[in-house]
Amino acid sequence: MFPAANSQQRLSASGATGGKSKKVPLPPGHSLVDWIRLTKSGVDLKGTGPRLLRIPEEELAKHDKVDDLWIALRGMVYNVTKYVEYHPGGAEELLRGAGKDATSLFDEVHRWVNYESMLKECLIGKLITATIPEKPTFSSSLTLQKPDASNLDPIGVNNLTLGLTENEGSNAPSITIQDFSSQPKIPSSSDNMQPRYDWYQNDEFVYIILYCKSSLSKNDIRCDIEDKKVLLDIVLNTAGRVYSYKFDLFESVSKRVDLMLTKSGKAQLTLEKSATGQRWQSLGDVGTSNLPLFVQNMFNVRFSECTIINKVPLTHDTSLYEIAYPQSRWMAVPIGYHVYIKVMFEGIEVLRPYTPVISSITDPHCTSNENLFLAIKHYQEGLVTSTLRPMVKGDKLPLSTYDGDFDVNQCLNLKCCVLLAAGTGITPMIKVIHFLLHDTTCCNLHLLFFNKSQRDIIWRNEFDELQKLFPSRLFVLHILSQPCEMWSGPCGRISDELVKDYVHKYSIVLEDDGTKFLICGPTEFCKLSHTILEQMNISNIHVFK
Repeated sequence: MFPAANSQQRLSASGATGGKSKKVPLPPGHSLVDWIRLTKSGVDLKGTGPRLLRIPEEELAKHDKVDDLWIALRGMVYNVTKYVEYHPGGAEELLRGAGKDATSLFDEVHRWVNYESMLKECLIGKLITATIPEKPTFSSSLTLQKPDASNLDPIGVNNLTLGLTENEGSNAPSITIQDFSSQPKIPSSSDNMQPRYDWYQNDEFVYIILYCKSSLSKNDIRCDIEDKKVLLDIVLNTAGRVYSYKFDLFESVSKRVDLMLTKSGKAQLTLEKSATGQRWQSLGDVGTSNLPLFVQNMFNVRFSECTIINKVPLTHDTSLYEIAYPQSRWMAVPIGYHVYIKVMFEGIEVLRPYTPVISSITDPHCTSNENLFLAIKHYQEGLVTSTLRPMVKGDKLPLSTYDGDFDVNQCLNLKCCVLLAAGTGITPMIKVIHFLLHDTTCCNLHLLFFNKSQRDIIWRNEFDELQKLFPSRLFVLHILSQPCEMWSGPCGRISDELVKDYVHKYSIVLEDDGTKFLICGPTEFCKLSHTILEQMNISNIHVFK
């Protein structure tokens, strides 16, 4: 489950604060595959017997050493002593949560990991005094009034077709929107931002209208449709929350739904009745919840079976996958956000996050792509990519709703953005570069792109073309750690000298209101880059995790 130690998706909390850490190579026979096989072997990983125990915090605190290591996650206690040698972050990383409730620490780094599946054989009991983070509440209340829909003028999204597939959601993860239980409502200071909703019908269609107090874009809505169920999320960045709706419909609907947005903050979902001419006595059961943005995907992530419709090579070991959503899903992934791919290995769910890119970084109109594009590097020992590599057109791939915390609007009033990327860490930068160059006339962009060799540089020709199109706004510097003899460019790895020299050469203003630094790459690259910038008294930094 845990990203590989050199994965661009993994940044520890210590790295975020500039802490120094060495890369921890896993010994032979201690990969994720080996751990999963160990959990299936019948070896006793608990050490406390078959019965689940009730464990006081005082007892948990006694087990805080590398040879006797217990941690608590969401109120359950796990003996992870045997897992230490398999953890890509090493013993030091696990010891940070040893003998205590490590939920917050875990969520900072691995909140998308299905630890319940991976550590199932390590579960020894319940932390009896722990406060378990609550799942979001779904309250079932709905005022049914016929709204005035005369001013629903489509904007941005016009008649976007959604639909249904049979048995949709049968492969959903263990924590999904369907699993929310009835609990007291979670108090929120932003309850007044809760969108209001109504519905009406005619012989053929059911219309669900949502009224928001702020304007919506196509990036703010995620929707999954089943036979008699609509699962809808509205992301309100202004309120810092995600409002979710679960509509258990009175009757089933067909494989088509239209979505329309308005400038005034209204959204209309149009569902076609399976049985036309039948009048519904009610919309059905409706539940609502709201969660802060930073925790919403811990509970709200949903998977759908998507289809690979094209696959082309980008480099010798990286491919561009074009993926189509099922008819039952509407989702537009915001700039800098990622989705998760799920594969099953011996009954264990393995997830990896990938940041969507676009089909062409030089085409100013390609943001209108209806499908999802993922640039995926294939690792020989990669559990997920070894599954993806043989996949061909037509194969199915479980893909999640999106997650992330990047706001590209923060770049609009800056003088420049400096992008530090290594390897496939370039992926979250792609949409940022495309948006700022093609859709704005604001800040300049400086990309320092680190790779091993020339053949590892993704989109090298396209970056050359972009520099010709925007000679005064885009500056790209390729740095290689294993160059050939013919290479005349800079060599080496990220260093304070390299960054300082570059900043001095281009007279980059380092004040927070003038320049923002974006970082993505392997774990050690992110940690070192962040440390270098902090030592330069730079604080306007975003690290893509």
